[in-house]
Amino acid sequence: MNISPNILLVLAPLFWSLNFLIGKAIAGVIPPGAMTLFRWLITIIIILPFYRKQLVLDKKVFLTHWPLILIFGLTGYFINSAGAFLAVTYTTAINAAFIAALNPIAFAVISFIFFKERISNMQVIGIIISLVGVMWILFKGDILNILSLKINIGDGFMLISVLSWAVYSTVLKKKGTIFPLNTLFPAMVLGGILVSLPYFIGEAIFTGVDWLKNLDPKHYLSILAVGIFPSFLALYSWNTALQTVSSNHAAIFLNLIPVFTTILSILILGEQFVFYHVIGGLLIFSGVVMVTNDQFFRNKLKERFATNE
Repeated sequence: MNISPNILLVLAPLFWSLNFLIGKAIAGVIPPGAMTLFRWLITIIIILPFYRKQLVLDKKVFLTHWPLILIFGLTGYFINSAGAFLAVTYTTAINAAFIAALNPIAFAVISFIFFKERISNMQVIGIIISLVGVMWILFKGDILNILSLKINIGDGFMLISVLSWAVYSTVLKKKGTIFPLNTLFPAMVLGGILVSLPYFIGEAIFTGVDWLKNLDPKHYLSILAVGIFPSFLALYSWNTALQTVSSNHAAIFLNLIPVFTTILSILILGEQFVFYHVIGGLLIFSGVVMVTNDQFFRNKLKERFATNE
């Protein structure tokens, strides 16, 4: 069955938005380390039957470059995931989703710092505008909070999650071609499991496992849903769409994550969408569009000047 790439690009943000909603719903019941480990265990159980033979054939390249697989697992599958679950323990799902919209900006900045990738003047302006938007949300649009540097710790965890994903994306862009494309995803999930396991063990030792007694059917369903929708189906939809559309085209659809999260958070969690989200969100989205469509805007300007001449 052939599904339009644009439909897949709408489904991926919808599934990713469930990460914040489910994380918020189980916050305080299932620890973030356990939730992170369980989500990737479920994902690998789903996909391993389809990739097992090919992984065995490609094992030499993965064993040769195992430190890189662990880096992918650490940044893209552990810190990013655990950071998001920690974030919604202390802040709203809406706040976390808007801060997550900063991902393309963080990616551009990390690429510039570590790989000296060029950033145009328009992209610099876009980065600044987006950062102002994030700061507006972090400090709830209140000048007194800005002056006192009063920030929600959950928003801080979400920023760490965003930076971790930016590092992952940058390293993947530069080094990912070393690995066979069709088995890279399951290999990175396995890397995420290996990195998550020590944290899960330490978490169990220091905080105990009494939380297991508090689980009921809805919590088990939540764990299963996180493993299926934001972990497996979102990535499947996204990667399938990228086979036929450009990354810049796809990047625009990422802006739907806070939109879906806001709507579902209001309807399901009863969270409030307040005016500072409007201002901050518009600034973030404007900056992201400028950063991810820099070449498009420059071409339009050249066409305009050429027409005037």
